[in-house]
Amino acid sequence: MASVNKDSKGWRIQFVDTNGDRKTIRLSGIPKMNQVRAEQIGRIVDELNGAKCSNGPIDRQTAKWLEKVGQVLHDKLSRLGLVPPRSSAVLKEFMAEYLADAKTVDGRPAAKNTLKKWKQAQAVLRRRTTINYRIYEFKRG
Repeated sequence: MASVNKDSKGWRIQFVDTNGDRKTIRLSGIPKMNQVRAEQIGRIVDELNGAKCSNGPIDRQTAKWLEKVGQVLHDKLSRLGLVPPRSSAVLKEFMAEYLADAKTVDGRPAAKNTLKKWKQAQAVLRRRTTINYRIYEFKRG
């Protein structure tokens, strides 16, 4: 069970991880932090830790929350092993490496037409100026 407390440094969440070690997440640096938000984050941390301890899935509501959570808090959760790290790659760099590698997802060399289509997709993204976004900034929908 995660506990939410406020001390002289601000809000913090403490929980016991799968190894029995007490872990702390400081909520400093997160804008508009108050007791209600700290308790909400505490419930999420409890859910994530429970899923990790039981090696089970997280619920849909928690997954949607994680999609929207800011990078600062996501990094804090990731450092404690509660969530996998987000890719910080910029789409332009990722696509350049992917095209240079010229391999499909299963590791086979990409066909000429496949490479042509990848380059066309890259050109479309360049025209739309989304190519400089970090990959984690893209949303479904």
